[in-house]
Amino acid sequence: MNHILKTTAAIIASAFCCFAQTAEPVVSVTEHGVKFGAGVITRHFENTKIKGIAGGSTVTTVGRGAMQETISIVSTGTSGKMDVETIDCFGPVISLEYGIWQKEALTLSLIGDFQYYCLDNSRRINGTTTETHTFTAVQHSDFGSATGNIYVLGGNFKAKMDMDLYILDLGLKGDYAFSESFEIFAAVGPTLTFADTESKVDGRNDSDEDFIFGLYAGAGMAYWFNEKIGLSCEIRYDAAFEKVETKDIKQDLNGFGGALKLLIAF
Repeated sequence: MNHILKTTAAIIASAFCCFAQTAEPVVSVTEHGVKFGAGVITRHFENTKIKGIAGGSTVTTVGRGAMQETISIVSTGTSGKMDVETIDCFGPVISLEYGIWQKEALTLSLIGDFQYYCLDNSRRINGTTTETHTFTAVQHSDFGSATGNIYVLGGNFKAKMDMDLYILDLGLKGDYAFSESFEIFAAVGPTLTFADTESKVDGRNDSDEDFIFGLYAGAGMAYWFNEKIGLSCEIRYDAAFEKVETKDIKQDLNGFGGALKLLIAF
């Protein structure tokens, strides 16, 4: 993923240098009005952290004689990380932009983006299951109690996470036109993420829904084939103020990313 982002950044930088040396500043053909964009966006998510397993159950039975048998079963597991699949780092994006100020080759706009990601991760982690049998005298207390039959078994537990991310951002965008077809831009603004998360570790389920605020900053270039149709490529960084977590997992949402969008000017 980092290799893809570095390659995209190099393409943007090379194109910028080429156009900057040969083009004179002019007014963009899209200086005012509304632009609609749709395409694909990507973000480099950190691996999902597994907090570990610490839980179990207790079953009590009464024997035939004067003894009561208590069976305690406890599972414990090590913490670890789940890899985020490369395909899950890509999602759809739509945007709406409105120009609010223009002077010569510079245009300021308000822009809003809506993004969606679906993270579906799973892995197996090592652990142990301890089964303890305790026998207690229930009719003659002088007999006391005794513990025996302790079994310690190796565990291979499955950890799984399903997370849907719905992200809305609103930013201030500045465009500078080098020609009627080519422009560069930068944008910055707040983000709001709704995270719907479900986790399952060793058969234990947990879920959580969170609204998380954050910030983003991005830069890129756009090429207009005519007055109505264009294509943009953007590099951006998203920072969330909180991490998404359940009882068993934790996911960091910060990361570099990029977007490729088809633009339509109205």
